[in-house]
Amino acid sequence: MIPAKDPDSDPVEYLAEQERRREHQHAEAVAALELRPGMTVVEVDASRSGITFAIADAVGESGDVFVVEADPVALVHLRKRSRGRGNIHSVEAPHDKTPLAAQSYDRVVIANLSMELPDPAATLREAARLLREHGRLLILEWQDDAGALEPQPEARMGFHEIVDLLEHNSWNIHRHGAAGPYRYFVEAAVSDESVQS
Repeated sequence: MIPAKDPDSDPVEYLAEQERRREHQHAEAVAALELRPGMTVVEVDASRSGITFAIADAVGESGDVFVVEADPVALVHLRKRSRGRGNIHSVEAPHDKTPLAAQSYDRVVIANLSMELPDPAATLREAARLLREHGRLLILEWQDDAGALEPQPEARMGFHEIVDLLEHNSWNIHRHGAAGPYRYFVEAAVSDESVQS
């Protein structure tokens, strides 16, 4: 963890350091997901996650990140920020009905979004449709004690609620744990092939 600086000493350096701290936290979170170069990843709603570029770095130039975003304004912002990043592709679509090809992706990532999904079960069905055999769903969410962050995260779903949601929608939990100091992750695979049909 990068130590915090005093905001009164140098405001410009303080803001730069805050950005470095955020990037470090994002990199820590993505490291827990064990992404590898060459993977194809679907990220649901990058405007809430803040980790798109860390994911793109993890999969490298030989990999691809398809960002599904329902908000066209957020998509414009993402496209501006990702210019020159050939492995980030933006897709305007609802979370639960994407135009992406079935059974074509190694990972689906849903980060900091659990309370924002209008229909979590439908989003999980879409994730199951997108994943190839041996693919994994990765959910990142804020820890209960993430209140030390500035700004504070919005309402979040607890670990046990997410596990219950996954198990009630035909997913097997493979791994879970800390993803940096403020987040946890859950990795799951489809347990019922009928979910993907």
